[in-house]
Amino acid sequence: MPEPELPNGFYLATLPPEDLHGELASRAHITQGRNGFFGVPRPTLRFHATLANVNRLGRGLKSIEQKVNLAMPKVVEAIRPFNLVFDRLKSFANNNACVLATNASDHEFRALCRQINRGLRVPVSNTPHVTLLYDSKMISDDLLEEPIVWPVSEIFLVEAVNNEDDFRRHANFSLGAS
Repeated sequence: MPEPELPNGFYLATLPPEDLHGELASRAHITQGRNGFFGVPRPTLRFHATLANVNRLGRGLKSIEQKVNLAMPKVVEAIRPFNLVFDRLKSFANNNACVLATNASDHEFRALCRQINRGLRVPVSNTPHVTLLYDSKMISDDLLEEPIVWPVSEIFLVEAVNNEDDFRRHANFSLGAS
């Protein structure tokens, strides 16, 4: 029997360590209040930095998971754990997202995305960011007084399900694992 059409989104992403959940949630609420946003902050367990949308790899979880599980061990073996440093707030005009963003020097993130693109042939993220909330009001780049340091040592295959506060995790891959 063929797998059903994808009802949800499948992504390769890095997830924050648990000790950052409160800080990210707090930053979302502070940003909402200071900027007069009406958009509701994202659920704490939905904070992530997307590396790639992998929906185009198949028509269901099994086919996507099979392709990801085959390619990712080789993708991650040469990439060492690194830190993402989110040092600014900004808005994306294309989708009204208010995000934590990094400066342009995130070489490790971009190297990882290039490896994912080579291994899976899927579009990858060019802008490391964490969506805090969506709002039609826009803000320009605003530097944070204290950057948020997010250690990246694992990549997850996650499924974003509409109206759920968390991701469904289907696989994880440790950086530098050979």
